[in-house]
Amino acid sequence: MGRYVQRLTLDKDPTQVEERVRHFLTTYRFVPSKKQEGYEKGNGFVEAKRRFTYRYENGVLTYEAWLGKDLDPSDGKATGALVKKAYMAELASFDEFMLGKTGDLPPVTYSPAGTFIGLFFTVLTILLCVVSNLISLWFPLISLIVTIPGGTKSKVKALAYIVIGVDMLLIVYWILSAVLGIGQIVQTLSMM
Repeated sequence: MGRYVQRLTLDKDPTQVEERVRHFLTTYRFVPSKKQEGYEKGNGFVEAKRRFTYRYENGVLTYEAWLGKDLDPSDGKATGALVKKAYMAELASFDEFMLGKTGDLPPVTYSPAGTFIGLFFTVLTILLCVVSNLISLWFPLISLIVTIPGGTKSKVKALAYIVIGVDMLLIVYWILSAVLGIGQIVQTLSMM
């Protein structure tokens, strides 16, 4: 598991350092880990799990951050590149904030990638309905799972809400199709 370790010489009051670290953790939605020491965010399914631990001793703040992948965005690997870059940007903001170079942390920005993936599955479901009158319940559910977490908070918020609305209609259509299909089978069997 790749880790990113940083040491910042602050020589500040421990209470002030603690307040600033807590502000970072709250702003970027980290919660105390239930299984290990430190903090985490992301469930590992829809959003990559990120971990963060820190300690402040003798005027030096040491923190470790890691994902399931190496955090160095310059490693040239495509796997997890967007997540690595986003997390490294958060950590760079943290460094500047802790060193006093900025007054506050920049707001959290969400990637619209989940919305576009959700849109793909929504369009795929609609095409299957039109072309072969097949509807899969899985595609709208996958679309909802990838769209809801970040899409409603990203720059393409309106598109995310449209995708969510269409997915809900597709799920209702699937349920009605299943109920009416079973009803038709029961009616046919009762006539025999």
